[in-house]
Amino acid sequence: MKLAKKVVTLAMALTLAVSSLAVSAAPSATATDLSKATAKAANQTYNGKQQAAKLTVTVDGKTLVQDKDFKVVSGAQAKSAGKYTVTIEGIGSYKGTATASYTINKAKVTKKIKRTYKAKKAKTAKKKKVQISCKKSWAKTAGKLSVKVKSGKLSAKKAKKFFSKSGKGLVVKKGLAKGKYVVTVKYETKNYKITRKITVTVK
Repeated sequence: MKLAKKVVTLAMALTLAVSSLAVSAAPSATATDLSKATAKAANQTYNGKQQAAKLTVTVDGKTLVQDKDFKVVSGAQAKSAGKYTVTIEGIGSYKGTATASYTINKAKVTKKIKRTYKAKKAKTAKKKKVQISCKKSWAKTAGKLSVKVKSGKLSAKKAKKFFSKSGKGLVVKKGLAKGKYVVTVKYETKNYKITRKITVTVK
């Protein structure tokens, strides 16, 4: 008889324990839905590496904690420049999902090259075109070319006619007068906004 009572008592205790676990594992009936949340992701700049989304999620003025109040279910990381969307899901006292969009901006790069032509070189620049080689091919870029005259008698508009792009770099056409010219070419690749400044001096 005593043994039977002990068995019944043990069975009731196990039933209560299992019920308790089931209740704790189930979503809270009072959980706050993330549809009420404000989710933001900070813009970033391309750096050649995978970058984790930097999220700020608030509900009714309270800032939620990642992996405690919510988890990222998609779009956690990105590498290339572009626009991305992160989806989060509530956990613990929160339920539902929310999204946030952000941009990885192209990195800005400025490269400077200086070339000086004097004596025999100056005559070369005046009589025939000169090729200034650059590592980056410009053949397929639609970059804009602008010229600033630092010294000399030519106007920027007239000086610009003496410069053009080629697949190998910058071409200085024949007949360029003495002076100092800064040629700027701006163009974009998938992950970069590139500015090339080439200073050409003819003495």
